[in-house]
Amino acid sequence: LPLRRMTCWKCLLGGAFLFYVLIKIIRRVWARLNKPSTRWSDHVLPHGPLEKIAEGLYMVEGALPHMGLRRKMIIYQFEQGGLLIHSPIALNEEGMRAVEALGEPRMCVVPNSSHRLDGGVWKLRYPRMFLMCPRAARLAVQTMYKVDGLVEDYLKFDGVQIHLPPNGGRELIYELTYRDGSNRKALVCADSWFNLPKPLPGLMGKLMGHTGFGVTRVGMFFVTISRQRRAMAAFMRKLADIPKLSAILVAHGDPVLEGCREALLSAAARVSAQ
Repeated sequence: LPLRRMTCWKCLLGGAFLFYVLIKIIRRVWARLNKPSTRWSDHVLPHGPLEKIAEGLYMVEGALPHMGLRRKMIIYQFEQGGLLIHSPIALNEEGMRAVEALGEPRMCVVPNSSHRLDGGVWKLRYPRMFLMCPRAARLAVQTMYKVDGLVEDYLKFDGVQIHLPPNGGRELIYELTYRDGSNRKALVCADSWFNLPKPLPGLMGKLMGHTGFGVTRVGMFFVTISRQRRAMAAFMRKLADIPKLSAILVAHGDPVLEGCREALLSAAARVSAQ
């Protein structure tokens, strides 16, 4: 009986993985056949104001089309001048003036294949800006617009450090240094972790599962089928030991601004216990 249960479980995982691959193929074909608009105004969705997290570190929360889930753009001021944009969001003109008051957008990270929505119009608006994505996301991103380079090759300077999770490089974690001289650190991610204060409604809520900070139910599925649960937990525990870690900024949900070490260790324990 246990063997039969194990076989059924593997069949379910295999079927789910094949379904995921099929959806990815359909998305790529659809993206090639339906190029996004190049008009900035077509990309502007409801969003909040520019919020300061710390000296040199800002965020904006905005809507996603046809979804209850919201997203966040992170903005980091380089000490040498200019801005790093993580997971770009097209803002209204008042919002863009607030961003430009911080500096010129210098580098822009499309963090993974699911966060491609507005990177192309940002590049059109700021031609001198260097647009990049992780190596593993390049093919998917370039079905919508071209990138100038890869994060792994270029984003290694001026207060930024890259951490590679055990996820095949689909998404990276970015460590940023505060600009107030305290040497405090912030971690930035897109979909590796969520921090949802309450369950989402409908199917999205069922897919996301766990509320609070950590890996979602969908994320746990991919960690499990790739047999990386222990590696992911160890990776998170390693990040928890970063000295003066003061913020974890996620693309979906609230920022973690207190107890960052404890939040990472608790999330790592849930990953390894699944």
